Amino acid sequence: MGNKINVIIIGINTDFSEEIIQNIDCTKVKKFTEKHGGIYFESSVNSVDNVEEVIIEFTRRIMYSRK
Repeated sequence: MGNKINVIIIGINTDFSEEIIQNIDCTKVKKFTEKHGGIYFESSVNSVDNVEEVIIEFTRRIMYSRK
């Protein structure tokens, strides 16, 4: 097994007010995550949007890295 770390950044900005969302540059977050080989998801704590997708993707990356 290598030293690679699986990184998934989850933005919960769908729960914030429009004013706060305007101060978050999701494009920069996505570019940073991709640059470092990670993946970016937006989710909601209140409605659990994308939670299953995050778990599936993270599990897939762990399984792939062990091959």
